[in-house]
Amino acid sequence: DIKLVGKYNLLNDGVNGVAVKSDVTFPTGTGPNVNKALDIPTGDGQYDVGAALVYDRVLVSTLKWNAYGGYTAQLSQHLDRRVPISEIDTLSPDVEKVTRDLGDQTNLGTSLAYTFSPVGLTFGAGYCFQFQNHTSFSGTNPETMARVKILELDPVAQIQALHSTTLLAGFSTVEWFKAKRFPLPFQANLAYIRPFSGRNTSNNSVVAAEVVAFF
Repeated sequence: DIKLVGKYNLLNDGVNGVAVKSDVTFPTGTGPNVNKALDIPTGDGQYDVGAALVYDRVLVSTLKWNAYGGYTAQLSQHLDRRVPISEIDTLSPDVEKVTRDLGDQTNLGTSLAYTFSPVGLTFGAGYCFQFQNHTSFSGTNPETMARVKILELDPVAQIQALHSTTLLAGFSTVEWFKAKRFPLPFQANLAYIRPFSGRNTSNNSVVAAEVVAFF
């Protein structure tokens, strides 16, 4: 999926910084396919709208503390799902178009980052708490409406919570661009995310990479 992000400074006095971040996720990736035995979608097939408040404080010239809180509304979508026969028999040949509303998400976190400005490198470590409300399903066929609701009993459809630590390494040309020493402002980040506590979530570690361009 493609995410469009806007960040707006409300305060920046050289020591304290407050910003508001907004984002919209467009379902440009390949969504779930009920007819694939091994389905690896590249998107969830729905629009997301989010907002966050970010606070930064410069502790020393090269060390920054960050804290943030955000909320993301995951809008409902229509998709094909196999309707379970019963609570104990979820394998079904019956495919029906249903409405799925993934639960909204809340994210809270804090981190410390050390920057080597001459070479544009940043190294950081932080903590993140993520919460997602339960997923709901509804159908239009009165005869299978009760069976559609069985989809909400899946553990991945329940309330989810996750506590994790993050290690981050990044490269940025933003300061070089502001000093007119580089033609393009961008960031390249690599993160290692290690969950240590959660509910109805995977405890697998994740390595994530991103390239961020500024316009």
